[in-house]
Amino acid sequence: MVFGLFKSKKDKAIARALDVHKDNVSRRTALDLLEDLANDGDKEALETLFKCFQLTVKHDKQEQSLTPYDDEQEKHSLIDRLVGLTKLRQTILETLRKELRTQPSLYPGRRDGIVWLIELLKELAVSATDDEDEAADMVLDELIRALENFDPEETYRDPGRKIEILRAIGRFPTEKSTKAIIPFLQDVDESVRFRAVESVALAG
Repeated sequence: MVFGLFKSKKDKAIARALDVHKDNVSRRTALDLLEDLANDGDKEALETLFKCFQLTVKHDKQEQSLTPYDDEQEKHSLIDRLVGLTKLRQTILETLRKELRTQPSLYPGRRDGIVWLIELLKELAVSATDDEDEAADMVLDELIRALENFDPEETYRDPGRKIEILRAIGRFPTEKSTKAIIPFLQDVDESVRFRAVESVALAG
């Protein structure tokens, strides 16, 4: 009976977390529970926290005036929650690697989710070391790892993942980043080729 009640609470928390129209208090309460469950090793709870990066939270205007809270605040909150789960650092990194190369399941075609995932990657690197150069190397290595999952000769229904990863890699002016970008100068998708050119110019 207790187990059934516990599962019910989790199911409700997942539903609320994925409902962009839920009020602030309900969303925060749901995310609190999912964070606790994830910290205890619940894989579904952790995956739901990652899914929330795909959402754009919509709050009632009257509620907003009383308790200011917006989508960007929630995304930063999600990043803080995940970075704070220090004993799950490796699991979170592995989940992040998967998310970086996977088409969004909730809203295919949207790019803002991957932008936040890249921000999460940066914060994880910063939390792992006090050395700025080492953190930058960690981020670049993970971005290149993610980019290597994409084939310049393959057509993707939505090239947004490739485009945003190329954009992020281009911010690192190193020979390694340039080498990673070059194959995508010949990408089958024109928008990817355009981003690759810009990224090489930044990284070169």
